[in-house]
Amino acid sequence: MNKLALMILLFVFFEDDGQLSRAEYRRIRKFFRKHTHYLDKKDFKDIEKFFETKVKKQDLISYMDQHGYESSIFNEAADEVIPIIRASGKYMLIIYELKKTL
Repeated sequence: MNKLALMILLFVFFEDDGQLSRAEYRRIRKFFRKHTHYLDKKDFKDIEKFFETKVKKQDLISYMDQHGYESSIFNEAADEVIPIIRASGKYMLIIYELKKTL
C-alpha cells in the first residue's frame, strides 16, 4: 500500500502541471523517508520508473490492474496521501477524479 500511495502522490503532483516543483519534491521525500522501511528493492525500481516517466492516469490504472490492486487498497493508499495534499484544492480534485475513474 505504501508503494501505491507514493505512486499516487507522484501522479497527483505531475498531473496538475506536468512537472515537480521543489515543494512537491520535498513532500515526496518526506513521505518516502517515513515509509521507506516498508519498501523493498523491486518497489524502489517501480517507483523510480514512475518518477522518470511522469506518471499519467492510464499508467497508474494499468499498473494497478497488472498487479491486482483492488479498489479498497487504492482507497487506503489515497487516504494516506490526502493529509499531504489537503492544503491544495487542485490536488484534492485530482484525487477525487482518480477515485471516480476507479
